[in-house]
Amino acid sequence: MEHVFGRVPKGPAPPARGAVAGVKADLERAKEGFDPRNPQGLGTAWTHHFLNQKPWHPMNFKNRMRVWEAEHEKSEANKAKEKAQAEFDAEQEYLKTLSYLSAEEQQRYREVQSVSFMYTKPPGLDAALVRDAEAEKKAEIQPAAAAAPRARNSCGKWSGNYCCHCWS
Repeated sequence: MEHVFGRVPKGPAPPARGAVAGVKADLERAKEGFDPRNPQGLGTAWTHHFLNQKPWHPMNFKNRMRVWEAEHEKSEANKAKEKAQAEFDAEQEYLKTLSYLSAEEQQRYREVQSVSFMYTKPPGLDAALVRDAEAEKKAEIQPAAAAAPRARNSCGKWSGNYCCHCWS
């Protein structure tokens, strides 16, 4: 379902357009011959439908949309806050565990950690290695085309490299 403002929402569905849907339903009933002014009829629920089109009315679609978006943003912020708190707790647990080591072991561990970035693989290395291995396999499969000698043009250049006066 496409969102009213063009974005696709995550989480619960946005509020429905109740009043507009009700007015449309009343119009359809009126086409069938139903009188919406009948106090005993089904159309009486929408007699004051103009109120929820006012900007101050709580059932105004834009107001309900603002409330829904604020609730959605608040839930996303709470999720991010919980994630940050979990990371902080894990780091505190790590530091607490590190505090159980002797001072010499702590110093040695910090020295190792300070240069550990030099021993980690750079991002994308595995993909580059796979790509290079595939290129080598292709070169092994088609060695004849790569090893074929090229002829020289009339101006002394290799074939395929044309100069301004030699087009053969």
